[in-house]
Amino acid sequence: MPNTGTRAKRPASQSRDGSDRVLRVRPKLGDGSKPDMRRQRQSLSGAAKLCRPLDEIKAYCKESGLTVVVIGAGLAGVAAACELNGFDANVIVLEARDRVGGRVWTDRQFGTRGRGVDLGGAWIHGCDGNPITSMCINFGIDLSPTDEPEVSDLRAQLPLKRMPIFDWNGAPVAKHVDQNIEVLFNDTLTELTHEAVKLKAKGGDLADQSLGSALDERMEKLRLSDLESRVWKWHCSNLEYANATDLSNLSMLHWFEDDSYSFPGRHCLLKQGYQALVEKIASGLDVRLNQTVSRINYQGSRVKVMCDSGMSVEADMCIVTVPLGVLKSRRIRFIPELPRRKLCVIDKLGFGLLNKVVLQFKSVKFWTADSINCGYASKDAGKFYIFVNVEGATGTPTLVTLVSGSCAAAYEQCSDDEIQSQVLEVLRSMFGHGVPDPLRCVCTRWSQDPFAFGSYTYLPVDGDPNDIDLLAVSVADGRLRFAGEATSPHYLASCHGAFLSGIREARALLDHVARFKARLIPCRATIVQDAGANAPKRIQCSLCGDPADAFPDMLGGVPMIGPRGVVQPRAMSRKILVRSMLFMQACGRFNRLSHVDVSKKLSRQVCLGHQMGLPSP
Repeated sequence: MPNTGTRAKRPASQSRDGSDRVLRVRPKLGDGSKPDMRRQRQSLSGAAKLCRPLDEIKAYCKESGLTVVVIGAGLAGVAAACELNGFDANVIVLEARDRVGGRVWTDRQFGTRGRGVDLGGAWIHGCDGNPITSMCINFGIDLSPTDEPEVSDLRAQLPLKRMPIFDWNGAPVAKHVDQNIEVLFNDTLTELTHEAVKLKAKGGDLADQSLGSALDERMEKLRLSDLESRVWKWHCSNLEYANATDLSNLSMLHWFEDDSYSFPGRHCLLKQGYQALVEKIASGLDVRLNQTVSRINYQGSRVKVMCDSGMSVEADMCIVTVPLGVLKSRRIRFIPELPRRKLCVIDKLGFGLLNKVVLQFKSVKFWTADSINCGYASKDAGKFYIFVNVEGATGTPTLVTLVSGSCAAAYEQCSDDEIQSQVLEVLRSMFGHGVPDPLRCVCTRWSQDPFAFGSYTYLPVDGDPNDIDLLAVSVADGRLRFAGEATSPHYLASCHGAFLSGIREARALLDHVARFKARLIPCRATIVQDAGANAPKRIQCSLCGDPADAFPDMLGGVPMIGPRGVVQPRAMSRKILVRSMLFMQACGRFNRLSHVDVSKKLSRQVCLGHQMGLPSP
């Protein structure tokens, strides 16, 4: 059974311990070490500047009064604003809510000492090399793992425990039944994935085939008992949680597209909540709350943004980071209308729904150590299918249960009292009638949120991974840009995907300024050390002092950048090298910064990539 807290989006053929992942580089976080600058200075004696002069870009932004308006103060919006703010651009962030965070929303009434429960985005999915992990360390935000340590993790001293599943009547599912169905389900997913890839290679048409229908067909052939069928559907519910939609809506060919980019390591909650991280990043930015954007006019040489409150902002450029659900609703009117191709992509991509119920109890807990996290094989698949104990994050006895798939929409039609009663009925069937009423209960309804209209993005049956790239394409010669998890092809439906998309658009905007407005000198790399044709060439950024290795790219002949000291095979794919440079190298240095300079550090890394011909991710 998947470890609690995972999004369960990896192909079934992968092992739980992650030993088959390509990159297992684990940056040493918080070791306080510093690079040996003496050796670098010796090797660079007399060398010229190596990268595009970011100081000139910064000076231009300040002197010209470059103004950028960012729509939305979620992770993508504040990341973009923070990046641009570091280059002295005049950045204004417009947020419709009365808080920052967007779909990151921490309810602190459930916690103690500033802690809380995240009602939206909650987990860091894979902590090793994840930029969110590094920023939490930099900001002093504590993490609370909710899954078991990986088998390969040498820090794990205790044997792994399987999370139990309870049947609909509260009876525990026998371990052998649970294990057998898990193997069957994962093997079936593997077979379907391989079949889909083969059909795609042969030019087969999979437009009418969904993952849900394919799984249903296989389940019928297996002739499972009623109990086994419910356990099978529990695994389907877990997959629906990962994708925020019913499996009948998912493309059998593309549902696993982003799995090869997933970060290794444990899955953790933020004890102070994700919103605390957004607040830290947004500190010092010009964020204007309660400003619901109604129109974006990009017809002239400048962009004019108008709000329902009557406020209007003019800027040189605009970055739109609102959720895909808001774009689908057409609540924001674009003048002129967005290109037809982009509108088609907005309508085509799926925007799913996942809801949570959070219950806080008295100090006396009714659950046992072996059932802290447990699954529930409901007759209504997806309804309260899993219970997660978040006491380690909140400091109070609190449980979170999830509602996925088609049940997530039907659930929103019930009142809070009805939902609480239904959850208590499930808990009492599992743990007995001694389960008390909760001190407080909160139920989310994300599809009814007028500033979200759902939870996160997925690829539907008729979808294509290229649609995500098309959604991210800028409009009006780069003056109107788009960011957010829906524009992140590698990290779709994740908080780190949202964050990195904001950084991406800020970098692209700065590159636009440098090339078409400031007309700065082109980047040229000076090779510090060339040990031969097959060895990496040593180069160094003259601004930030970061060393890197330049590797010849087998896909076009342009050099690629990898982190110093990490042996990279020449034939490694472009996507792995991009990830290696951006995340493994940059993230490993975040925790050594004495002040909030995370986004500027990332910009310097990508600048080093641009000088060698590396495309932005």
